Amino acid sequence: MSLLNGVDPDDLKPPSKNPFLKDKPRATIHRWMIKGKLQAVRIGGIWLTTDKWVEEFIESSTKIGLQLGLSGSKSSLGNRQEEVKAAEEKWSRMGLGKKWDNH
Repeated sequence: MSLLNGVDPDDLKPPSKNPFLKDKPRATIHRWMIKGKLQAVRIGGIWLTTDKWVEEFIESSTKIGLQLGLSGSKSSLGNRQEEVKAAEEKWSRMGLGKKWDNH
């Protein structure tokens, strides 16, 4: 029985060699691997993953983000800006003003 579950060892490579991961902070990638979010193996002290595993991670993360409403789209940013504006208006009506305006 292989620990790689049918993965060709030639497909394994450091995360920095994957186009999606190459610009991500190493600590972030390491955290994803340690928490089991990004499938990887550690061989001789070196973390390795495959393009397939990275694609599965992206797909899984995207689905979870969409389910939680974390799309990062302009519409969600716009919604947050509207919520902030509404809160500021409410505070103003209550005589509180913005926190940074009260000295």
